[in-house]
Amino acid sequence: MTISLISNTTVKVALNNDDMKKYNIEFAQINQSSYASRQFLIKLLDEICDSNNIDLTHEKLYIEAFKRDDGCLLYISIGGEKFKSKEKLFCEMIYEFDDLSPMI
Repeated sequence: MTISLISNTTVKVALNNDDMKKYNIEFAQINQSSYASRQFLIKLLDEICDSNNIDLTHEKLYIEAFKRDDGCLLYISIGGEKFKSKEKLFCEMIYEFDDLSPMI
């Protein structure tokens, strides 16, 4: 596992497949609100705080996860004020077309 401080509010974590096994987590579980993903994030945040002298436990966090062939890449940022005021700007929309001409 490689932990890189990008700024005083953002950390990049690269986990290889062995790291994922160590934490007993698969990439698909990271995106779920499951017990396994919460336990993984708690352990990971503790390790980040201990090894890098940055405290990520007292603020809202914004976590981006990217799958890689050899594991995954996580960006963890302290949300702070900029995330408190944002509303969810997305919704699921499904469109059905008889042919592709409306999309062109």
